[in-house]
Amino acid sequence: MKILHVIPYFQPEYGYEEYYTVKWESKLGNDIYIITSDRIYPFKGLRIKERYRGAGIERVKYYTLIRLKTVIELPNELILIKGIKHKLLNIKPDIIHIHGGKTFVSLYTAYIAQKYNIPYIVDSHEYNFNSLAHYKKTNYLLYYFLRIIYQIQYNMIRKPMTCYVYKNAKVIVPVTNACQEFINRYYSIYGRKSILVPLGVDHEKFYFSDIDRVNIRNQLEIKNDELLLIFVSSSYNPFKNFKQIISIVYYIEYVKILLIGSKKYLECNRSQELMSKKRLFYYEYINSSELYKYYSASDLSLFVYHRSVAIYESMACECPVITTNFGDEKEIIKDSGYVLENPETDFLNVIIKHKNNSVIEINKMRKRAREIIISNYSYQLNADRLIKIYKSVL
Repeated sequence: MKILHVIPYFQPEYGYEEYYTVKWESKLGNDIYIITSDRIYPFKGLRIKERYRGAGIERVKYYTLIRLKTVIELPNELILIKGIKHKLLNIKPDIIHIHGGKTFVSLYTAYIAQKYNIPYIVDSHEYNFNSLAHYKKTNYLLYYFLRIIYQIQYNMIRKPMTCYVYKNAKVIVPVTNACQEFINRYYSIYGRKSILVPLGVDHEKFYFSDIDRVNIRNQLEIKNDELLLIFVSSSYNPFKNFKQIISIVYYIEYVKILLIGSKKYLECNRSQELMSKKRLFYYEYINSSELYKYYSASDLSLFVYHRSVAIYESMACECPVITTNFGDEKEIIKDSGYVLENPETDFLNVIIKHKNNSVIEINKMRKRAREIIISNYSYQLNADRLIKIYKSVL
């Protein structure tokens, strides 16, 4: 089957759902094409020169990558690229997979697909989350001003675009239960066309390594009776509330933290103090192909104030996670980690509980995390689910 994926930004060096999806669809014997812009996603801290990848066509191991010239780029993925129609009609795909419905790229692709009678599906990562909430505590007036601007642009631009894309899609694919609920609430007329395919992880890339666990813990001088907590965030996000995490674990001497990501997380005084005491270890960047070593070395992975696909990566490496119940976390994690109802009060209790668990209980938890991923959330399974959806609409 010839499958075309269309997405505003594509960054295989960082992983993400779209890369692992096309990889496994290719491994299942399909001919994969990707149309995207000439740049990667505007992660915080990246300059435009660092994001630029250039326009052109490249055949790599699993797919043919077509990067098109950007005409205009506005915030929040409102990007226009030149040449979608020409490339799409030359490829002559059996089906198109549009990633997200609320972008100009998605809208135009849906229009071309509808005009030339090419079936397409669209996935959805949208859920009910207030991305401006952190302003509410620091600047009340700014918060409400930005909320008004957000509602205007959403109702006047994004929602009409999404409605058009959803209306003509053969199937809508929400990636979490929270995304499914969002569709049912805000786009209920199209909810009947939705089929949940959960986010996942490449289980070949993320796995537990006992050798690397021993080596890294020795390198960092982590004792057997100490807990190493890992926090991974390539770009700075205030919602992840690292400062609060530091303040909670600051007085627990047997807890050490491994931070991988933005330097901005080190700006609080206690971060610097913990680094000086060798209780906080920092790496600005670890290649995604090497991350499994650091998850393997860690005792707990932190998603206390945010949700992330990295939860699956951690679990695949047999590293139990601590997260908050944002929607379907209990269903995902089950008994392989900890889901907090109130992070302010429960986080510390969970750390103490884990420290007091027996080796047998901890090992059972670690193995259970990997089992859950293999059984439900591997991208090999997801690719097979998507192929069945594609075939059902052809």
